[in-house]
Amino acid sequence: MPVAMFIAKLECEHINLRHHGICTSRSKAGAVAVAEALRVNQKIRSINLGDNFIGDPGVSAIAEVLATNKMLTSINLSENRIEQRGVLALCKGLRDNSTLAELSLKGNRLDDRAAKPLADALINSPTLTKARLPAMPRPADRTSHSHCMLTSASRLRSICRTTTLASRRAARSARCSRQTASCSTLTSSGTRSAPRAAPRLPTVSRATRPS
Repeated sequence: MPVAMFIAKLECEHINLRHHGICTSRSKAGAVAVAEALRVNQKIRSINLGDNFIGDPGVSAIAEVLATNKMLTSINLSENRIEQRGVLALCKGLRDNSTLAELSLKGNRLDDRAAKPLADALINSPTLTKARLPAMPRPADRTSHSHCMLTSASRLRSICRTTTLASRRAARSARCSRQTASCSTLTSSGTRSAPRAAPRLPTVSRATRPS
C-alpha cells in the first residue's frame, strides 16, 4: 500500500512519505520500487523518505539512481538505520549527481569509518548546499574523520549563507535599478528632462453690463 501511494503521487513535485512503512526489517523491496520510479520520473523535485527502515540495501538502490537523476534537488533519508555500507554507496551517487542541493541523514548509525568518505562527498558535490547529519560528539583530535565530517557540514552552511546573501543583494540591486529607471526620465544628453507644463485654458472676458 505505501508504494501504491507513492505511485499515485508521481506527478507531484514534492512528496512526503515519512513513516509510511515502505520497508521492513525483512524486505527492502519498497525502497527498490521507489528507486526504480525515480529513475524514470521527470516531475519529483523533493522527497521525504525519513523513518522507513530503508537500511543499507534500500539506500544503495536509491544512491544508484542519484547518479543519473536530473530532477531531484532534495532528499530526506533520516532515521533509516543507514550504516557504513549504505553511506559508501550514497557517496558514490553524490559524486556523479549534478542537481541535489539538500540531503538529510539525521538519526542514522554513522561512525568514524563513514565520516571521512561522507565529508569528501559533501565538499566535492557541485550543487549540495545543505546537509543535516547525525549528531556526533565533537572530537578533540582535529585529524579524525569525524572532525572532517563536522567541518564539511559547517562549510556547507557557510556556502548556503553566502549564496542566500548574494541572491538578496542581487534582488535589492535590481529593485533599486527599476525604481531609479521609473523615477528618472533622462534626455538623450543625459540631463533630466524638465516637467511638461500643463496646458493653459483660454480666458474668456465677461461682457460688461450696459449702464
